[in-house]
Amino acid sequence: MNFNKEQSKKVYEFILKYNTDSEFKKSMQQLYDNDTYKLSILYIYALEEVLKYGKKGFFNKFLKTIGTYSEDQEADLYDGFIKLLSEDINFKRCKIQQFEESPDTLSSMEMFAFTLISNSNNQEEQNQEKVTDKLEYDSYNPILYSNDRQIRETLENLILGEFIHNILKLPCMESIRARQKDDGRIANIDKPFIIEKIQGTISDEKTISQFKQIIDSRFVKVKMDLLLGKGELAFEQYLKFNTNISSSEIFGIEDDYSATDMYNFFNDIIKKRKEQEFEKRKK
Repeated sequence: MNFNKEQSKKVYEFILKYNTDSEFKKSMQQLYDNDTYKLSILYIYALEEVLKYGKKGFFNKFLKTIGTYSEDQEADLYDGFIKLLSEDINFKRCKIQQFEESPDTLSSMEMFAFTLISNSNNQEEQNQEKVTDKLEYDSYNPILYSNDRQIRETLENLILGEFIHNILKLPCMESIRARQKDDGRIANIDKPFIIEKIQGTISDEKTISQFKQIIDSRFVKVKMDLLLGKGELAFEQYLKFNTNISSSEIFGIEDDYSATDMYNFFNDIIKKRKEQEFEKRKK
């Protein structure tokens, strides 16, 4: 490879650190194995051609993309392209759109970069599958509507599901979000934590009253659509919020408990909580 003086220095320093710093060596190997596109093409060269780590042949594939520019110029262009993708959201959005709609307009070097990115994404998906295969998951809540009680119960699950989906967007929920089998299908080991968070939020009469009002409002529309023969599609706009955490799990409602009496049930919960707080103060 015809590197310029500055590039040769970078390669030399990389090799020196790789051979003397075990933590650095391990991290570079992990990047090569899982996120190769995050490495400079100079480091890919050092790993494959000098240090003989990795047999994916990415550097040789890179050489085949070289066009009118010299090898050292193409190396700088590649590293600059990856840097822009990582740091400039508008540039990234534009290039992804170009890649999806008219890939023939991308240069050979840009297509090579997207190949590395695609390989990394596929590796992430494979790692995710390995994790989820070892965990247990309950099925999604069923969409039931044979009678008014089932309609309300389904609406309760979907309304709470919408809340759960919003909770999962929080940065602190990243690990739980990553362990989902499918969107909204939460690992059993994570369900108690989510349930506790929801129970802590629905803890006052105003919130519970609002919850009931939403159910009542949606019930009227869904019931009308069911009478028109739409079946499960009567819930269509809410189905994307379905999860495998049910209202009965959150509120401890027995199977024979009437969903139409939920407002009173919620008020009982609040009353008990107030009594418990009062007893604590007395002590």
